[in-house]
Order: sequence, then structure tokens, then C-alpha cells
Amino acid sequence: MNIRHVRKSLGMTQVEFAKELSITQGSLSDYERGRTDVPPYIEKLIELYIQVHGVDGLIKHNSILRDKKTVLEEEIKKIDQELEQSEDSPSRRNSSNPLPGIEGA
Repeated sequence: MNIRHVRKSLGMTQVEFAKELSITQGSLSDYERGRTDVPPYIEKLIELYIQVHGVDGLIKHNSILRDKKTVLEEEIKKIDQELEQSEDSPSRRNSSNPLPGIEGA
């Protein structure tokens, strides 16, 4: 079981996931890095956590990411449109000052 993958798929930090499992963040880090073997009871806890919270957690996490991506794409389009409009404006094309509002530039 790849604990790091499970944790990240749930959108949780090590501190958050360790708290859910009632272990220390240091122990979780050691398990994720392979420094310490994962005790069977921790593997079972993780399996149970996935069964109880996993599907909802993954769906919620992916939904949030999709929403953020959509918002960012819309913001990028607005910025691109504003840049195109400012490049096409007559005052911008005829200006000898590359930095409007700053004298001597």
C-alpha cells in the first residue's frame, strides 16, 4: 500500500492524516518514506478509513480541483482579453512613453 498516494488522493497533509489515524506525523512520515515498516494494524486502519471516507474524500477533493481549474481558466481568459484590448487601444499604439503615468520613462 502506498500511504503517501492514499493521503494525497484524500487531499490531506501528513499532520491531518496522522491525526485521523491517531499516530504522530513523524511516524506517518517514516512509513511513507519506507524508514519504518508499516504495522499491520495501521494498514488495516488506513483500509478502514478509505472504506468510510475514501470515496467521498476523493470525490470532494477532485471536485474542488476541477472548480479551481475552471475559475483559473476564466481568469486567464479575462486577462488575455484585457491585454489584447490594451494592445489594440489607439492611445497605447501612439504613445511614445512605454510606461504611461511615469514621466521620463
